Amino acid sequence: MRRLAGATLIALLAALVPAAAAQAAPAWSLTVADVSVEPGGAAKPMRVEYSVLPYSVATAGNLVVDFAEASAIATVAPWTDPRCVTTATTITCPGSASNVSLPVTAKPGARLGASAQLTVRAVVDGRTRATATGRITIAEQVSLTAVETQGDVSVATGASTGLNAGVRNSGDDPVTGVVLELSTVRGFASTRHSNCAPTEFGAACVFDRELAPGQAYRLATPWQLTAAGAVWAPSKWLANFTWYTAQDYADLGRPRPAGSGPALELAPVAATLADPQTETGTNDNADSFTISVTGVNQSNFTALGATASARTGQTIPVRLGVRNNGPARIEGYGLEEGSELQVTVTPPRGTTVVKHSRLCEPFNFDRPPPGAPFPAGAHAGDGNFYCFTEPTLGVPYLPGKTVDFEFTLRIDQPGTLRGTIKTERLGPPPAGDPDPSDDSAAIVITATGAGTGGGSGGGLPITGGNTTAVALIGLALLVAGAVARFATRKL
Repeated sequence: MRRLAGATLIALLAALVPAAAAQAAPAWSLTVADVSVEPGGAAKPMRVEYSVLPYSVATAGNLVVDFAEASAIATVAPWTDPRCVTTATTITCPGSASNVSLPVTAKPGARLGASAQLTVRAVVDGRTRATATGRITIAEQVSLTAVETQGDVSVATGASTGLNAGVRNSGDDPVTGVVLELSTVRGFASTRHSNCAPTEFGAACVFDRELAPGQAYRLATPWQLTAAGAVWAPSKWLANFTWYTAQDYADLGRPRPAGSGPALELAPVAATLADPQTETGTNDNADSFTISVTGVNQSNFTALGATASARTGQTIPVRLGVRNNGPARIEGYGLEEGSELQVTVTPPRGTTVVKHSRLCEPFNFDRPPPGAPFPAGAHAGDGNFYCFTEPTLGVPYLPGKTVDFEFTLRIDQPGTLRGTIKTERLGPPPAGDPDPSDDSAAIVITATGAGTGGGSGGGLPITGGNTTAVALIGLALLVAGAVARFATRKL
């Protein structure tokens, strides 16, 4: 089975998560995933994610895990930190890690289908800043193996192609209820079915059927996928079919797929439902392939500058942006074909940036990360800000939409102060912009004599000096989006 390599992207993401300058009150985020464990089976990870924004605020305090309710059916252990303290019902660990896993095992004699809640609190300076809960379920152990039936496909813009997927029950017991998830790029549309629903990066279908031990199953009819008008062309996208037990899919926090139209079916099938089921090993659950979109379906992008008037010493807000004039969205970073944007903001000479968009950062690397879309000649201290979108947070360049970049400038000298915002579309041929005349726009500040220092307030100048801490938030999240779309998913 062909596998999608995500290790390089994950490593780059880890290197780029920044500790940017504080610009807002701290906001704590805490999530706990559900997990299903089988009696007599090995421990499975219950994922805990903890963060605070802005990144420059230390993730201090403790994470307190309360497993009193869950202790009746499962054993919960701390993650690998020697500073963790365990009591009969709680685990307390330093809140210094952003992504950890609690090893969970089923207690001997735990009843299939039993479940219990686990609570985690982030306690900082003696106050609970965030609370999250997860559920532990006792489930029957089963095993699924993807049957590779889908090769690489090519489809013209606006046309459809049929996709095939298969799965084998490679365990000794019947499997009752499975979910098939298609992961690809935004913009593709799949045929409507009563047991299927779109997801952020594709679609998923649930099959309430019994899969007999040793038996292979395939879709009774091909799953139709359409290259909608929003998909860039020519382009080439990685795609993935992944099989889950119905319980393991629910543990990911995803809703049960439901839609309209005729059901998409597996053949052969039997209709029996039973206790929850889970898998210990999922390395063979995925089938990977590529989807090439042919034709030419691209967009013109317009850089949006700004003009303002101020007095020396004042701080003023400046809104810049890039508009996608359509019809296609752009989301091709790191792919063999596709496209991405470079956006460079050069603040006017005679001003100081005291606040900047969370999507923009100065260049703060000894050398560019491999494959990162920086313009030639970018270097630390060049005075520019480089802006990237965040597909994982829903900020791609959508057709007909504008992505704004908010800056606050302090006016340091009088005169007509000029800067620029410039965008360039990169990628394999045909790259470039259909109308390059609007790829750059001016930032013009008309500054008069000394003022009273009013405006929106001051702040510390943000130059290129924080080379040990600052990195590109947007680029890191963009890479995370690529990993989320294309890496084979692990439970």
